[in-house]
Amino acid sequence: MTITSLCRSSCNGALDRCYRLSPCLADPARRSSLGLKLALVMLHLIYVGVLFLFDNDLIEKTKQDPWYIALYLLLFVATLVQYFVTSGSSPGYVLDAMRILNEKNAAVSRASMTSKQPVSSKNGSVIVTVDGSQSGRNPPRSNVTSWMKLVLDMYPPGTSIRTLTCTYCNVEQPLRAKHCHDCDKCVLQFDHHCVWLGTCIGQGNHCRFWWYLCEETALCLWTGILYIAYLKTNITRAWWKDAIMILLLVALSILLIFLLLLLLFHSYLILTNQTTYELVRRRRIPYLRGIPERVHPFSKGVCRNLYEFCCAQSNTYNLESLPTVSEIEEKSRPYTRLSWSCFQDVDFMLLLDTSKNCVMACQRAVKTACVCNLVFSLKFGVWLASSSHVMLAEVVHSVADFANQVLLAYGLSSSKRAPDALHPYGYSKERFVWSLISAVGIFCLGSGATIVHGVQNLWTSHPPANIQYAALVIGGSFIIEGASLLVAIQAVKKGAAAEGMKVRDYVWRGHDPTSVAVMTEDGAAVTGLAIAAASLVAVNTTGNAIYDPIGSIIVGNILGMVAIFLIQRNRHALIGRAMDDHDMEKVLRFLKNDPVVDSLYDCKSEVIGPGFFRFKAEIDFNGVVVVQNYLNRTGRAEWARQFHEAAKEKDDRALLKIMSNYGEEVVTALGSEVDRLEKEIQELVPGIRHVDIEAHNPT
Repeated sequence: MTITSLCRSSCNGALDRCYRLSPCLADPARRSSLGLKLALVMLHLIYVGVLFLFDNDLIEKTKQDPWYIALYLLLFVATLVQYFVTSGSSPGYVLDAMRILNEKNAAVSRASMTSKQPVSSKNGSVIVTVDGSQSGRNPPRSNVTSWMKLVLDMYPPGTSIRTLTCTYCNVEQPLRAKHCHDCDKCVLQFDHHCVWLGTCIGQGNHCRFWWYLCEETALCLWTGILYIAYLKTNITRAWWKDAIMILLLVALSILLIFLLLLLLFHSYLILTNQTTYELVRRRRIPYLRGIPERVHPFSKGVCRNLYEFCCAQSNTYNLESLPTVSEIEEKSRPYTRLSWSCFQDVDFMLLLDTSKNCVMACQRAVKTACVCNLVFSLKFGVWLASSSHVMLAEVVHSVADFANQVLLAYGLSSSKRAPDALHPYGYSKERFVWSLISAVGIFCLGSGATIVHGVQNLWTSHPPANIQYAALVIGGSFIIEGASLLVAIQAVKKGAAAEGMKVRDYVWRGHDPTSVAVMTEDGAAVTGLAIAAASLVAVNTTGNAIYDPIGSIIVGNILGMVAIFLIQRNRHALIGRAMDDHDMEKVLRFLKNDPVVDSLYDCKSEVIGPGFFRFKAEIDFNGVVVVQNYLNRTGRAEWARQFHEAAKEKDDRALLKIMSNYGEEVVTALGSEVDRLEKEIQELVPGIRHVDIEAHNPT
């Protein structure tokens, strides 16, 4: 036996003894999870330990202001406690809910179990109270019937659903449940399996997980500030200490960005009552198929979703039912622009007048923003007097906004040009081009320059002078930018009313991004002014100049988010977005029900301007119906007489001539049918300016 085999056998024997002492470690998955937990705790200890070992001034500051470090250490301990509480909590297993239902109905007969179901709440969900520990692997057989009925009742009558029994753990899955292969159990309202926590995130622990993300993000941000403060101190120290601190700070910055994105993502899921699994695999989930992507069937409104998420009792499971078809149609209405139906009997010129009013409102918002952004000259003077980095960020912000509003004004003016031979569909899309250039300008000039300037001055900043002047200019700018924001909001409201949308939906899906661009830029300007004021107050209160460049960086990030949002909106408009599904289905339904149409091929639509579309379809016409309609209009007897007389002639030339005339009239009749279809399509959906119908040969 070699030395290697002896070492291996001794190690295996030691591991076997450990497994006998702690049976949970015998599972490789649990060992992996435990290793990740230990690594995460060690990472926290390394960051805090290095900070206290290297920064001797921090210990002195602790003696002078003990509350500052005490709060930091309290947050550190609270984060670790929240981590272990979240990892040890149950995500809400289906087996638990089945056992609870069985315990509630244990004293009742089988007939009463199938008739007296748990009381449904006003929003269509079923509440099951939890009063015990985790159940075993297999539920009692007597509970299967009542649980199955409860699961089936979660679907509206007439809904076709898949087999509900999980093939892995042999339980009936309720709505929004999924089997987790890592935990080997079905989880209620399954979100994802977190390897760092070693458990699933579901209905039972999603709230704890979100609070852990909040605490972890705050801890990383505070730790990063302490690291930057250490690197800024003008003391002599070993080079390797700076190298270690910089490497840890870079890694911490990457982790902080990831945590912020994860926190924002889960906040969005909470406000819309969705899960990560439903968002990522939406097209593969049976109960979500056919529902528009921006429709959240389980959402009860932002306030209600937030209340149920934060205030729901930890000993209850909320088994939600699938909304009925009428409820889903009601939620889909803002995204399908049903309100266009009210224009069916309105003259097309009324739509043009509404469009002109919206354009005028956009122009008014752009001009107001241009005038208001001239306040950058005052900000520039205050920056020269105070040398404040956050004031310079506001100067760059205002200059970028002013340049971008000029571009938007030019785009609005250019888009009103009449169609010509070079651009037969007009210049409506030109406003999208200049809006895109405006967004790129915000990203490069506004966001990029501001962030770079802030980062460069993190280690060399000094407290700004003449803060009182900066406060006066910020206050005046806040009033001016606020007035411009109100004008932009009014323009957005008019655009939303013209397209039959809610304001929130118009911001995300409206066909005109110009007024939305002005509103978001003005909103970012107001927010940036508030951040600048907070930064200067923090510098004046604490005497620490680092808050000045930090404010500059935050302002730059806000501008970057606004720019990315606007770039995405204009990208969709320029690529060529189809018109809304409801309008498209309305046109296709009309064509399919028309007698002259046998079948449809290659139907397409495109937005050519705010509220205006182009529709194209290839139609296989029913020749018999076309001819019958023509004969009904012109009279069958006349053609029958002409054919009868031509047939009497000995020469075929008379018959060929009458046949040619008849064929020409039939072709003209087909053109009349095409004209009729185009006219009725435009009456059905007034926003369709151009209709292209082609005859299709199915052979």
